[in-house]
Amino acid sequence: MKYMFLCIVFFVLTDLNAQVLPDKVLMESHEGMLEKSINYLGTSLRYAFEFLGEEGKVKKKYKLKLYHKDKLLNSYDVRIRNLIVTCYFEISLPDKTGDVKTLTAVYDKGNKWMRVKFAPQENCSRPEQKWERLSNIKSFEEILRHIIFQIDKNLVLDCFVAS
Repeated sequence: MKYMFLCIVFFVLTDLNAQVLPDKVLMESHEGMLEKSINYLGTSLRYAFEFLGEEGKVKKKYKLKLYHKDKLLNSYDVRIRNLIVTCYFEISLPDKTGDVKTLTAVYDKGNKWMRVKFAPQENCSRPEQKWERLSNIKSFEEILRHIIFQIDKNLVLDCFVAS
């Protein structure tokens, strides 16, 4: 019985250390680079998730900023809801007519996979759009990079204006 208890404690502690989304990570700004942007003819696209603050215990506010050649292209409002078994990333993408739609990424903490979903405004998606699932996620940076990759691969970024 003692050995069984020790095994359970060991697995619980191991699982806690392997968390991709510890609270402190969600209260920081993050930056990264997409090397070969489809929207910018294979050149790099830099992104920054700027932490703005908390709204209660589980909601975090960010501003997503996209840069090309060190020039700010646009910025978008982001909310992250960090629940017990799932984390939701919601990015508000307004088009030039003022219509705002929300891109949503869902991260399953237990199985470490995520999926990005979005129903873009007319003429704002690529004809070959396919929102791919990412499995075996090991870091928060991997989550953010995948979201930006899916946005770049599936959407025409010139359609969207700053929020």
